[in-house]
Amino acid sequence: MENWLIPSKKQRVAKTATPTFRGNFKICTLARRLLYINHNEWGAFYMLILTTFLLVVGVPLFLNWLIFFRRFRSGWFLLAWTSFTVMFVITDAFITPWNQWSYWSLVFIGFLTVIGVIVTFAKLKKVHWKRPSSLLLIATVLMFGGAAYFAIFNISALNAMQKPAKTIALNFPLSSGTFSVSQGGAAKPLQATHADSRSQKYALDLVFINENGLSYGRFLNETTKNELMLGMAVYSPCDGSVSDTRQNIADGQDRDTSSPLGNFVKISCEGASVTLAHLQVGSLTVRSGQAIKSGQMIGRVGLSGETDQAHLHIQAEEVSNDGKNSAIGMTFEGKFLWKNRLIFK
Repeated sequence: MENWLIPSKKQRVAKTATPTFRGNFKICTLARRLLYINHNEWGAFYMLILTTFLLVVGVPLFLNWLIFFRRFRSGWFLLAWTSFTVMFVITDAFITPWNQWSYWSLVFIGFLTVIGVIVTFAKLKKVHWKRPSSLLLIATVLMFGGAAYFAIFNISALNAMQKPAKTIALNFPLSSGTFSVSQGGAAKPLQATHADSRSQKYALDLVFINENGLSYGRFLNETTKNELMLGMAVYSPCDGSVSDTRQNIADGQDRDTSSPLGNFVKISCEGASVTLAHLQVGSLTVRSGQAIKSGQMIGRVGLSGETDQAHLHIQAEEVSNDGKNSAIGMTFEGKFLWKNRLIFK
């Protein structure tokens, strides 16, 4: 899964102890108890976090703040502003990795936006609907244009939430907790790195979510010891036989592109091949050729392969005689999953 908020997996595995001033230092008073980074990386990294925060949280709050407290004289401009706000927030909900920024942040922003729409309807009764001045007219057209752009984006996201024509019914491979899809769906924009792969088009990346709505123990403290999913048991999602395994890839390599899947188990199931990847080194409890039952433990979540966050990657492929397998969709208890959808077990 693409996780651009952390420096590097190798650094986190090697430096889980409290950093010294010489090798690392604190970013600022606000973040110093939450995050430590290498002194050669801090500038760009801090600016990336700040920019991302302003985009995914700051902009929606600012847009709603103006609805609440600004005096709008033109009904057209107020309507354009609110339309832009609603469409932007919906886009934000679709594409932001809320496991990093907390699902409670999403709930709060969504609540404010609903209140903002109610406030807008109340204000529309008190404003005039005459033709705005030239500058205000330009601003109104731009806001409506922005709202239309995000509306088109949101329609594409809704289309990516639709179940593919060909799917396989599986049982959820994790238990006891709340989980989130950090990447998944039928197409872009909900799929990122998977979308252009023939075999991974409908693949899912699953992360564990704690009571704070995060996939780490503390906000922005994305260190190995706070990887809540690391070592979590993984279970077979179907009856079948193990067709292939790998369990000798070390955890903690920095996005190991030589072995993208890391340690994995492939299961032949109902004419399809189901792969569960990024497993912990040495944790596999099954071997190639072994018959297994749905719900049987097969290994544990790790940090192996091309990943920088502990998560479970799962994909299903239709097996082809020419070796060119094609991805097929997966349903769990009849549900097709997409990015940011929560699963309660």
